[in-house]
Amino acid sequence: MILAPLLLQLSTSAAPAVEPCGRYVEARTASVFAGACHYGGERTTSGREALLAWSIDTGSFDGVDLSGACVAALVVDDQNLDDAQSLDGAPSARRSVVYVPASASAAQRDALAHWVGTRSAQVLGEVRAVEVVPLSVCVAAESYAAKVPGHFDLAGNSLADHACCKMPFQVWYDPFTTLEGRLVGCDVRFVVEEPVLDSTWSLPGANAAFFGRFGTQSFGTQSSGTLSSGTLSSCPQSSCPQSLGTNVAEHPITSARVAVAIPIR
Repeated sequence: MILAPLLLQLSTSAAPAVEPCGRYVEARTASVFAGACHYGGERTTSGREALLAWSIDTGSFDGVDLSGACVAALVVDDQNLDDAQSLDGAPSARRSVVYVPASASAAQRDALAHWVGTRSAQVLGEVRAVEVVPLSVCVAAESYAAKVPGHFDLAGNSLADHACCKMPFQVWYDPFTTLEGRLVGCDVRFVVEEPVLDSTWSLPGANAAFFGRFGTQSFGTQSSGTLSSGTLSSCPQSSCPQSLGTNVAEHPITSARVAVAIPIR
């Protein structure tokens, strides 16, 4: 009888916060896997933009459960994003838009924006807007997709025979998020239209993406060079087939803006 109150207190106390973990895809406007001449030709003229998307498996932030949520960010700069000078203090030229899913609760959207703004502050630079959108993010063993109608549409596959693992000397960048089981992807489509950043492009067919696992809480001791089988779909709208084929025909983005901006903390 003496221990009962203590046991009750222990059983009802809050569980320790678990850092979000899951899967991630990052697509740039410069090839991340290429020959030396190709890399050199793009180094000073391209790679000034990137799309980053997180698909959270488990975890929480600000006391809010983010399991099954997703978040994305579009980043632009006036020079290649990989320049050390760009990442030193995040100069004013670095700017971004953060996208949170309309399907999430208000508390989750706020926590997602705060989480990505905290963990990637230098990469994002000045966050111009946080937009509530019908965001979908899906990263599978050999393919990836991230989409917001009217803003961006990214989809791609891993390289044939995982060439990035066999020829690591031709991988010229590191992803902005530390990844386990990192692979390079070839974008079947990568279309962006974001008025807030005055950015528009379509770059299909480039080896310009990284994808893999971020965080280690739910992956145990896995350390293989590839993702585990199956898919991880964070948002109800997600669709991530094992292979997207090789059709690189453009998928135009509609001009309708469906997002509303909310302030970031």
